[in-house]
Amino acid sequence: MTESMSQFQTWSPPRAVHGPASAPRRIAIVQHGDLREAMDLVDANEPEPYFGMTRSVAAIRALTRDSAHLAISLDAPAYRVAHGTGTLVGLPLPRYPARLPGTVPLLHRAWAIRRELAHFQPTHVLLRAAGMLGLSVLRWCVRHEVSTLVLLADYMRPRGWRQIRHTRRFMRLLNASCVYAVGNHRLPAQQSLVKWGLRPDKAVAYDFAPSRRPRDYSPKSLAGPPWRVVYAGNLLPGKGVGDLIDAMSLLVEQGLAVTATLAGTGPGLEVFQGQARKLPAGRIEFAGRLGNDQVFNLMRQAAVVCVPSRPDYPEGLPMTLTEGLASRTPLIVSDHPVMAGAFCDGEGMCFFPAGDPPVLARVIQSVLSDSQRYETLSRTTEAAYARVECPTLMPDLIARWRATFGP
Repeated sequence: MTESMSQFQTWSPPRAVHGPASAPRRIAIVQHGDLREAMDLVDANEPEPYFGMTRSVAAIRALTRDSAHLAISLDAPAYRVAHGTGTLVGLPLPRYPARLPGTVPLLHRAWAIRRELAHFQPTHVLLRAAGMLGLSVLRWCVRHEVSTLVLLADYMRPRGWRQIRHTRRFMRLLNASCVYAVGNHRLPAQQSLVKWGLRPDKAVAYDFAPSRRPRDYSPKSLAGPPWRVVYAGNLLPGKGVGDLIDAMSLLVEQGLAVTATLAGTGPGLEVFQGQARKLPAGRIEFAGRLGNDQVFNLMRQAAVVCVPSRPDYPEGLPMTLTEGLASRTPLIVSDHPVMAGAFCDGEGMCFFPAGDPPVLARVIQSVLSDSQRYETLSRTTEAAYARVECPTLMPDLIARWRATFGP
């Protein structure tokens, strides 16, 4: 492990930041996802659709136990429901005419979040969002000197002067004294925050408690054909889904006996389904949203796992990547900076230039045509996985912050 990455292996919290001593504890949470849906799935003992959901819900429940709370979910339908001692709110992006700039709905929602916070008057805020919304919430917290814990899963790589200016403003606010700590998912993403100005004493790389590691499974040998390529994640152009479908088309044209299973949902589903219809029937399967155990079983059975994210997509470190390594299945990944900066080509995975379907097709074919190379990639997944293991877990970080609240 490089020296620049090892500096984040341990972390000591900064001084405790308390809310107003005389005020009853009131905790606000602003996050992506749909907290109500996640809680319902956990309560119904349903399979978690993504790794870490159950632990995340447990951590939120421990944080808000016996406290007034307001939880705002940004990727949820509109709702407002009572929940124990608090309220759950779904705050979707409002619809505006397409002729208006795309920032208008974001500004509207940022105003709606600030209105919710002003009405609730929290003493503590857990912020799990970056971008314009995160900046807006953080500005409100700093102005009102509210103790804030920020948990992100974003690799900071701003492009253009507007994004650079926005990122620097965000870092200045993150360095404010009322911000207890700033967590980012795994080491490369956390490094990117420090690079753009976050104080190292506030920076912490966190992870969820892994339930699976490569050491739990035996290395694989190349089987088949036919071979299966697995993708798991949101169906978005920035995730490189269209690039994978184009690469599959090239492989089919070359006569390779290969299929692809895409597990996940997203706004790009219909577009990608239309793109896949150009291939022979059965070559591309859209499996929809599956439980995490089902996805992992697909990875174990697959010939390769593909993570084709484009550089402009703000990856932290995809759970698909570490789950793929745990499965011992060789990975084909793009040279997205968060992945290229954390891993080595030929160690558990092979890289290809992001957004380049012909090269992606060639890399897949080369791995599936060389049994010795395949076995080497499978055997070295353990070494690759060790590069990004984190000693600090997300629930523990939240618990440390909660311990500063006082009695």
